[in-house]
Amino acid sequence: MLVKLTLLNKRDNKIIENFIYFEESGDDGDTYDYSPPIIDNRAITQISDEDVEIKNGTLVKLMKLKGVIHSSNSLEEREKYIFNGKTPYELRIELDNSNNIKFHIEIENNSKDHRIRVIANTGLTSNTSIADTPFGTIERESNPISLKNWKELKWKEEPTPIYPFINFVSLRSKEGAMSILAKGIKEYEIIENNKISLTLFRSIGFLGKPDLIRRPGVASGQEFKYIETPDSQLLKKMIFKFAIRFDKEYNSNIIKREYQKYAVSTLDYQIQELNRFTNTLKYFVMHPLKTKLNRFNNLINLDSSSLSFSAIVPIDENSYVLRLVNTCERIETTTINIEFGSNYERVNMLYEKIGENSKIKAGKIALKDIKPGEVINLKIYR
Repeated sequence: MLVKLTLLNKRDNKIIENFIYFEESGDDGDTYDYSPPIIDNRAITQISDEDVEIKNGTLVKLMKLKGVIHSSNSLEEREKYIFNGKTPYELRIELDNSNNIKFHIEIENNSKDHRIRVIANTGLTSNTSIADTPFGTIERESNPISLKNWKELKWKEEPTPIYPFINFVSLRSKEGAMSILAKGIKEYEIIENNKISLTLFRSIGFLGKPDLIRRPGVASGQEFKYIETPDSQLLKKMIFKFAIRFDKEYNSNIIKREYQKYAVSTLDYQIQELNRFTNTLKYFVMHPLKTKLNRFNNLINLDSSSLSFSAIVPIDENSYVLRLVNTCERIETTTINIEFGSNYERVNMLYEKIGENSKIKAGKIALKDIKPGEVINLKIYR
């Protein structure tokens, strides 16, 4: 039996029906571009409740659902309305104290020439979306005007609103914002101005194909020869992870920080000591450090900062460079907490000095009037 997942946002008592579901469609494209087949028969797959497991813990709440996405085994079968292909999936939804709804999807693809996307209903309406770039964000139209007349303009390819992103994509309105933080998923499309669709995978069999609906003319990649790529049919088991969060207002610096908390795991390593009576050598040989390291709890604390963390680069034993960026659309003034450092100076991307050397007072560095898109490099000394 298929059901619709309903989300109750307890913060503002707002209900979003049909919150998450799958979309299965044919894919007549190549490894460069998605292109729908002449007869698409796109199918919406609701979540199955045939196999449901719920764990209501004190710290973590987990819902596990198993089901099957029906598909055609080929484009020829799709044209004949034959849907004998079965793509089993397992969807895990997790709640904890992070204000993120975490999703873990395992899919075993058994069909060719199709595309599967997961669609999230935002409960908001906007004709633009916002996605992150290496040092900022970009706002894009969800339904560009050129979609209607690109052939009359003699464009080589349809300007499809299927867009790339790096870490997060957001939809915002006067009512708030919803953002998707993704681990490895890199493509999205806004549907009906209120839904974010993520491309989980595309199953295709050629490097380049000519005369696609979205790209008429010669094939991409190799103009005079078909090159089969059977491995790109992705007939295997795949895992996808992403999280969804709701905010009262959109702030790209906060969203990027939340993505880093979600996606970046804390590094740790256990030094293994074996029984030296039976094993004279350690299983992992580790050479002791020549110099003793100082112990400290935190290097930097950016919880109170309104800037986004970009990188930290060790320069030598006595200094490191902290790189921050203002991804917001407004000028920011902020303070960062430094727990390892006595003084600092501004440097450029080549680590060349561009500012005066200043003392770190009470473990804090004040930064004023940081412009939108501005990158700040601080060289911090012990």
